[in-house]
Amino acid sequence: MDFLNYLAPLIETYTRRGVECHAVLGNDDAEETHGAMKGYDSQGILHYLHDTWRALPCGLGIAGYNCVPSSQGKYYPFWERTEKEIREDLERICSGHDVKGTVLLAHCPPAPTSLDVNRAHSHIGSTALKDFIMQHQPPLVLSGHVHESLEKTGVWVERLGNTICVNAGSNDVY
Repeated sequence: MDFLNYLAPLIETYTRRGVECHAVLGNDDAEETHGAMKGYDSQGILHYLHDTWRALPCGLGIAGYNCVPSSQGKYYPFWERTEKEIREDLERICSGHDVKGTVLLAHCPPAPTSLDVNRAHSHIGSTALKDFIMQHQPPLVLSGHVHESLEKTGVWVERLGNTICVNAGSNDVY
């Protein structure tokens, strides 16, 4: 919970300045963190987006998704899904909304791309997410999960059709 003890005051500072903060969690975040983030959302401290779509004041929407493809127990089972479940979840979250006008905040990057290459040079992102992007073409997808990908590929932004995909979770800072 040290992460949350650091995060809450930081986000409260931005919130007092009128900045809306939107967040998803990652595969290393415990289930308790999920509950805490839901609490921060209900208090208006941030917008916790997991499994949610919401309208933004600018006319776009934003959707969030924490889950990653199954790793046979490497991550917390709470966040692991099959590719089929990921696809179904993304379709459900965005159902009834204009996906071409929705920013997607997904912990896991699309696969295979230059954004999901791990230390072993394997693609560990989500093929279901990539299929969803190619079919629906949201304007922007922000992800993380594969922190070493920039080091391995030299790429942190990749275009899939008309969609700009960014792995913002890099270990490297340029």
